[in-house]
Amino acid sequence: RILGKPYTFTIHGIYDLYIAPPEDLRDRAGLAKKAITISNYNKRYMMNKFNILDEKIEVVHSGIDLNFFSENHREMTSEKIILSVARLDPVKSLDTLIKACDILNRENIKFKCLIIGEGKSRKELEDLIEKLGLKDKVYLMGAKRIEDVIDYYKKATIFVLPSKEETMGLSTIEAMASGLPVISTNIYGIPELIEHGLNGYLINPGDDKRLAEYLKELLRDENKCIKMGKFGRKKIEKDFNLEKEVNKLIVVFNG
Repeated sequence: RILGKPYTFTIHGIYDLYIAPPEDLRDRAGLAKKAITISNYNKRYMMNKFNILDEKIEVVHSGIDLNFFSENHREMTSEKIILSVARLDPVKSLDTLIKACDILNRENIKFKCLIIGEGKSRKELEDLIEKLGLKDKVYLMGAKRIEDVIDYYKKATIFVLPSKEETMGLSTIEAMASGLPVISTNIYGIPELIEHGLNGYLINPGDDKRLAEYLKELLRDENKCIKMGKFGRKKIEKDFNLEKEVNKLIVVFNG
């Protein structure tokens, strides 16, 4: 403002918008050329909660480089792998996934669940895995380099991110770009990414029984997995392509 220069800013997700938004958010947006956010859900919230004008808010999705995530490189195997990529934190609700795996295991369904990530909930999740007798079914893989994560996307059958707090989920976007059917929760902007029944499934947070039902359905139907994965890839190409989303920013900057 001192220099008389236009500016934009991006407000992304849970903490900076829903938990601890800037006290001057309304004024900051009013003076900005544009306030940028990652979903239409966030935009509606900003308009309703902070009375920010529609024309002041630009939705630019978290785009990814599609060259790194290709469905054509999928390594289909006979082993059924349920994959999750998330920090080990209560907000990711990975206990819901583990409880769903317990249901599958008690019904003698063959699968392996790999959870990539590290965090403060490791001990609680390890204890739950031990308690449910899933040590040969559910594996906490720890943190991995992105190159290694991409390899796991190629080998997985289904991707799951059962968060109770998540604006959209970058790992879900990556999994869809890799041609995987996905299951996540019907919160915040996630329904803008996952079209229920088309490229994946949505559950209520904490609903391990419904998650288990969708997992069973997909584990038993490879053709549905492939079909959903293809729709998911198309969704990312259309709405979460890094090149397209960067071009939206360029238009804003040059406008």
